[in-house]
Amino acid sequence: LDLLQKLNQFFSSKDTGTISPQALLKNSKVNKLLIAVNFGLSRQLKKINEYTVFYMTSWGELYCKVFSDKKGINSVGDALNKAKKQLGLPLLSCQMGVFIPRSARKRIHD
Repeated sequence: LDLLQKLNQFFSSKDTGTISPQALLKNSKVNKLLIAVNFGLSRQLKKINEYTVFYMTSWGELYCKVFSDKKGINSVGDALNKAKKQLGLPLLSCQMGVFIPRSARKRIHD
């Protein structure tokens, strides 16, 4: 429920209602990106073993991709940098957000 609330707040319906026709004629770019770490995994993990990236493009498209790392990643920043490389998309001026499950917040570093 917490994740759904965060997604609803971060990706507002206003984002897609104001897309101009001129924006649709340009190449799409990532406007917003939210990363959720270790969602659905044991809350006892001290490293990030799985992260889900939700992102919205300038065309109003919303995507969700799940990545995993068997060795584990030490911080949310490291997971974000790795996700940027894996997505292969320009993330120059996009708004970014993070979701860490409440019970894992003491174990995972921002």
